[in-house]
Amino acid sequence: MVWQNVTAINRWSYKVKEDPYFDFGYHIGLANYVGDLVPSFYYVNQSKPWNGITARWNYNLHLSVKANLDYGVVSGDDKKSGLSGRYIRNLSFKSAIQELSVMGEANILPFHAYKTKKNFTIYATAGVAVFHFNPKALYNGKWIALQPLGTEGEGIPGYPKKYNRIGISVPFGGGWKFRIKTGRDNYITIGGEICLRKTFTDNLDDVSADKYLPLKFIKKYNGDLAADLSIRADEYYGVPVDYNFDTKRGDKNTKDWYFSSCFTVSYVFRADKTHLVRR
Repeated sequence: MVWQNVTAINRWSYKVKEDPYFDFGYHIGLANYVGDLVPSFYYVNQSKPWNGITARWNYNLHLSVKANLDYGVVSGDDKKSGLSGRYIRNLSFKSAIQELSVMGEANILPFHAYKTKKNFTIYATAGVAVFHFNPKALYNGKWIALQPLGTEGEGIPGYPKKYNRIGISVPFGGGWKFRIKTGRDNYITIGGEICLRKTFTDNLDDVSADKYLPLKFIKKYNGDLAADLSIRADEYYGVPVDYNFDTKRGDKNTKDWYFSSCFTVSYVFRADKTHLVRR
């Protein structure tokens, strides 16, 4: 009787062998930006597409390392802010983002794509990223790159040089994943993830300087187009507008953010064909 009980226990008692494995995935969703033209994370009416690919090395049941290559768009528009003061300022932009990141991933619940009994987990993720951005404004039916113009006096003697369109960010966030068996030896994982990016630039939107420069000053050094895209209240009023040095344009003391909300799917590359290893 004792021998039979031991046999029964052994039959249903398993020890998971924490074999590392690799998976490759795709994610798609929406991106948003927070900065001088979008003051908070709640302006979903300015969402734009975001997508990318992921290569992930799953070291054990709790820890993974992944590399992401992402492409998306962020935007901001004073006309969509719901604030009358921003309507008058009338600034707007959009920017494509190309991002390469390396991140760690920590499963809160033990998770293995084809060995553990649990097929679901939530996780936290964080790392570092390098990204390229290029803010543009719509003007007379064309999208104009703003950085080369110097709309805030960049490049003028005595003013800052033109900002770098390559930046570093700190991505962090969390998500969930769920494994699905698609065949005898085939598995995929699906999930969702929200990832915020803390940047170290205030020029994602081409708006940073606290004060406007007078139109005549911008025109003299950087040209008519730079002046037209620096002060756009005239398009709101319907008459030419010229600000002096004391009129507020942006906030140089706060850096810009962007974030993505994505659905994910990945294919699991099996290291072996063994599901469970008995004690």
